[in-house]
Amino acid sequence: MMEVPLLQKLSNLLLPLRRSVDTHADDTVAAWPPVPARLLNAPERLAQGQLLQALPDCQVFVHLPLARLVRVPNRRSYNEWLSRISGLSADFAVCDRTSQVIACVLLCPREESPRGKLRRERLARVLRAAGLNVLEWEPGWVPHQNELRQALGLSPL
Repeated sequence: MMEVPLLQKLSNLLLPLRRSVDTHADDTVAAWPPVPARLLNAPERLAQGQLLQALPDCQVFVHLPLARLVRVPNRRSYNEWLSRISGLSADFAVCDRTSQVIACVLLCPREESPRGKLRRERLARVLRAAGLNVLEWEPGWVPHQNELRQALGLSPL
């Protein structure tokens, strides 16, 4: 019976030590408390709704980095290629049922900086060079389902 209070006392003595380790200045969670993020803004949610309706036979993924969408030969430095394309991602990737990428959608913002436009053009150029259909979705465009499928290079339903 004496052991339980002794263990509790030891635990109480060690608890402040554990707390000081947990809240150490280098602790990422303590320094930047995480909160859940919203993945899509309003225009992206509208586009996703249109895509899901028009493409029931496909899988639609959001915000995928370019390195997940295309592969390159290993003849040259893969790390160099990654550094060149880092930060580039497609707003939506359209895949067949086997998760093979078949098309990408890039949403064009209403106001885009010259630098942002160059990045989007570079991304589209790489995706097209890989043989993917690329749809650059202009703001305010609300396509019919078959129009959207045709723009992505897919046959009508």
